[in-house]
Amino acid sequence: MRFPHPCLLLLGLAMMGCTRPGMAAPDPASAWRDDVAQTRILAENDLPRALGKATRLLAALPSDAAPADRARALNLLARTEANLGQTAEAERHARQALDLAAKSDDRVGQAEAELNIVITSVNTARIDAMLAAAKHSVELLKGVDRPDLLGEALLRMAMMYYRYDMLPESVAMAMQSMDIAHASHDPLVLAYSHQGLAFVYRFGGHFRESAEHYEHMRQQARLAHSALLEMEALLGLAMEKARQDDLAGAEQLTHDALLLARDAGAPFYQNTALYTLAEFKRRQQRYDDAQRLLDEVLSINARYPNPLNRWYALGARSINAEAQGRMAAARADAAEAYAVAKTIDIRIYLGESTKRLAALAAADGNQAQAYKLLAEANELMARATREKLGTQMLELARHYKSESKQREIDELTRRNRQQTDELRWRTLQQRWLWTVAAGSCAMLAGLAYFLVRLRRSKQQIDLLNAGLELRVHERTATLRQRTRYMRTLFDMLPLWVWLKDTEGRYLSANQPSAETHGQPVEAMIGKTDYEWWPHARADLVRADELEVMATRQRKTVEREEWLPGASRPAWIQTYHAPVLDDDGTVLGTVGVARDISDIRQRLRVGAKRARAFELLAQGGKLDEVLAQVAAYVEEAGTDLRCTITLLDDGAPEVWPDGDWVEPIRDAAGKVLGYIVIHRDVPTPLSADECELFCNAGNLAAIAIERKRIEEQLRHQAAYDMLTGLPNRRMFGDRLREEVARAGRSGGMVAVMFIDLDHFKDVNDSLGHHMGDRLLVEVAARLRTCVRTSDVVARLGGDEFVVILPDHGDTASLRRIAQTILDVVRRPLQLDGHTAYVSGSIGIASYPADAGSVEQLTTYADRAMYAAKEEGRNAYRFFTPPMHQQAKSRLLLANDLRQALADGQLQIWLQPIVDLSTGRVCKAEALLRWQHPVHGMVPPGQFIPIAEETGIIVELGNWIFRQAAAAARQWLEQGDGAPCQVSVNVSPRQFVSDTLVDTCLAALRELDVPPHSMVIEITEGLLLTDRADIVDKLARLRSAGMQLALDDFGTGYSAMAYLKKFNIDYLKVDRSFVRDLDADPSDKAIAEAIIVMAHKLGLKTIAEGVETVAQRDLLALVGCDMVQGYLYARPMPVAEFLASLRSEGAAVAA
Repeated sequence: MRFPHPCLLLLGLAMMGCTRPGMAAPDPASAWRDDVAQTRILAENDLPRALGKATRLLAALPSDAAPADRARALNLLARTEANLGQTAEAERHARQALDLAAKSDDRVGQAEAELNIVITSVNTARIDAMLAAAKHSVELLKGVDRPDLLGEALLRMAMMYYRYDMLPESVAMAMQSMDIAHASHDPLVLAYSHQGLAFVYRFGGHFRESAEHYEHMRQQARLAHSALLEMEALLGLAMEKARQDDLAGAEQLTHDALLLARDAGAPFYQNTALYTLAEFKRRQQRYDDAQRLLDEVLSINARYPNPLNRWYALGARSINAEAQGRMAAARADAAEAYAVAKTIDIRIYLGESTKRLAALAAADGNQAQAYKLLAEANELMARATREKLGTQMLELARHYKSESKQREIDELTRRNRQQTDELRWRTLQQRWLWTVAAGSCAMLAGLAYFLVRLRRSKQQIDLLNAGLELRVHERTATLRQRTRYMRTLFDMLPLWVWLKDTEGRYLSANQPSAETHGQPVEAMIGKTDYEWWPHARADLVRADELEVMATRQRKTVEREEWLPGASRPAWIQTYHAPVLDDDGTVLGTVGVARDISDIRQRLRVGAKRARAFELLAQGGKLDEVLAQVAAYVEEAGTDLRCTITLLDDGAPEVWPDGDWVEPIRDAAGKVLGYIVIHRDVPTPLSADECELFCNAGNLAAIAIERKRIEEQLRHQAAYDMLTGLPNRRMFGDRLREEVARAGRSGGMVAVMFIDLDHFKDVNDSLGHHMGDRLLVEVAARLRTCVRTSDVVARLGGDEFVVILPDHGDTASLRRIAQTILDVVRRPLQLDGHTAYVSGSIGIASYPADAGSVEQLTTYADRAMYAAKEEGRNAYRFFTPPMHQQAKSRLLLANDLRQALADGQLQIWLQPIVDLSTGRVCKAEALLRWQHPVHGMVPPGQFIPIAEETGIIVELGNWIFRQAAAAARQWLEQGDGAPCQVSVNVSPRQFVSDTLVDTCLAALRELDVPPHSMVIEITEGLLLTDRADIVDKLARLRSAGMQLALDDFGTGYSAMAYLKKFNIDYLKVDRSFVRDLDADPSDKAIAEAIIVMAHKLGLKTIAEGVETVAQRDLLALVGCDMVQGYLYARPMPVAEFLASLRSEGAAVAA
């Protein structure tokens, strides 16, 4: 099977969107997919342009495109629309992509569609839909090599788990995302992963670590060329600055984020930056600036609707307006935010809006409306999945306050009713007394009748009063029962909750709070913290309470404190909030506290565990990894010290002393070492600690096995796996060391090349496994023939080599060689078979035979073949006849030096024809040697000798001068048309410091314009990337000469260097032209080179054109110029100029 040339790899880049008349067009589907990939990158930085391009790509989808391609286009369009705020269109296109991808079983397309639905669900505040889509995307990406999509999906999951108070799961998702990111080395995936960890650390209270991850996210976003991710990282860093009260720094970072969002044309991202900036302005009481920014948010939202953005902006503007005293505006914005929250239909947002309306009602003095709204908010917030702890406790306190008022109202109602009944009774009595005084005796009977009715009425009134009293008693009992229920709930909370007056005296507390104080609840009432805690701690708490009462703002603090009876300090998170009366008067404070030591420890443990994994993934030193594992164990455990001991290979298993010892085992169960636990006070291990030690052992085992595998790989890189002898690589290293040492000390080094005779017969007759056993046995025998300071190596197959430093005289070498022959010749027993082999040995010495490592190995190899040619089972020393070829080369090198002095060398020119005009426009200068004895010597025979001996520098200067002289003659006889002569310049010439000056001096002396000369160089010269060579090329080009890259495609084909060195011409090597009309691969390679050159602004010259068909194909693919036997062979300068005159005469005629 023939593999395509590396230049085919350039074809995709070279042919993207580039066609011309007469040129074969690229594959439409491939070009379309390339445009999709480019647009995906554009969507991270310029959304409006990306939208237009994505729309055009969908319309331009090839007719034969697969469903996966249509899903890809729809997903690209949906992502762009979602980020631009076109939520309905984005949702529709994402659903279409999901259906298409599902029908074609395209899991990547389905996952992309689900992630787009995640974004549209956020934009429309459909949290359940967002969670379902994120989960489904993670499931789809299992086993799929798309770390960018998996990283984004895990980030969404981490945030959703946190939203549902599932912090461990959130941390796990973030950590898993980071593991995937490190494995992929993809900056986009790393940016997502750092964002997830920053999120977790921030909400876990580890702000420094959060800021570090946001900074890493920012760096990776830049590497990924994602302005949107960089903008999110800047906002994260801004929040950390604001937390440190560095509002100026926070504003600057937010401004930078806003600029990125505006440049990208991303409305939602702009709004996030704008209302973040508005919050910073409000905190500095710059209310007008905040108002302007929030107005801009709502203006953008009007063009790109997003309910959540609008709800946030209206709420923030309402708070800002209230701070300015513009109560009507505050109420209007709050009412509109409430209406938006109802459309969102998520209780937490509706509850927050209701609380905002209640606060404004209270500010207006409408206490009844405020209590009503607050009760509604409590009901909504109680059902919200993300209920804030402090808010819950504050509303609980206000709820108690409202029930107290209700009891007072009920009592007043009851008394009012009693007074009304009594007043009615007295009035009735007075009226009847007046009637009696004014009536006559005739009415006594009627009076008696009415007195009876009056008594009955009084009995009915008494009965009504008794019923009212019974109902009041029942209502009071119900209220008492509810109070008991609330008190039970209050005491059952796993938190410390209390109420204090403005002087810091306890008004109420729950049972957990009392237990922390070591006193019953009744003993705490009316007392302050100074009676329970040290004054320093009490001062801190009092300062917090005074601050929240003065600012009327809530406050959360975290401190390390000693609790009564504790053996170690604990981290306590305390929430303080003011309690206000109906008129806004501060009545006291409410406090909620909890022990977050376990949470902080879990984060610390997770960080140390993550660091251990990070070191493991990055290939850290074994000592560092094991130290981090021990630190992880000590952090996760309780009052313990951890040490890790390792066993040497083959050492017995000695059980170390310790309170607990966990063996570290490899995959096969072999003990590699131990995790040893010590405790000052021995205590039984918990189940969690047992699991911890086991996990630590597994982690340590991975690190140890990885280290041992690395050592094995290093050994395998230097030693032969079959025989255990040093391999070819190590042999070369050792030989260079010994030759260098001998050169310094004046010593000697001998090399013996050993090739086994008849080894192939053993392989063919007994099988390769027997052949392998024979090689192992021969290797063992060879070791017995030499000193321990000597080196026996296997080069491969049945070839061995021995390095003998300071070997003594030739007689010693003969004895060693004969010993080897005798040992190898002895019969070998292989599973009942007897095998016979012998050896042929070639010997060469340094410095007697060779002056370098390369010569030493070459001469020993030649001597070994001489031994084989002379009958095998023998050794031969390198001798001069074997050196005849080298001598011949040396004589030729001497003749070459003389040839330059005697004028045996000539410059011939080969025309280069412009395909567009058919005329000669350039010529390549080629060196010819007319030897007085050997005749015409081929350049391939003497040019390498000139390179090896260094003659090429002097020769190259002579060639350049002769070529410049030829250019002068051409100019003098020309008709004014452009003409150039190209000269091949060897890499050895560029080492010379005088190259540029010599060339420029020759041009000045001969009066040749620099633009008439072209310097041809090889690809290997570019890859040296030496500063002095770069400088020489730049000087030659700045002088006016042009640069051509010769034989392009046969070497490294490094495109980056073409642009860096300002190459003007690419010369397509003749190896691609030879079979151009017969081999499609050669045609594709030539076409790729030509198209790529034109993309980079370079012209092309094809070498070795010999047929009309080759010329026509080159013209078809857009080649600029050609040279070859089709037009002319190289010829002397005079003949070349004469041919030009003939051509000119023919054209004139």
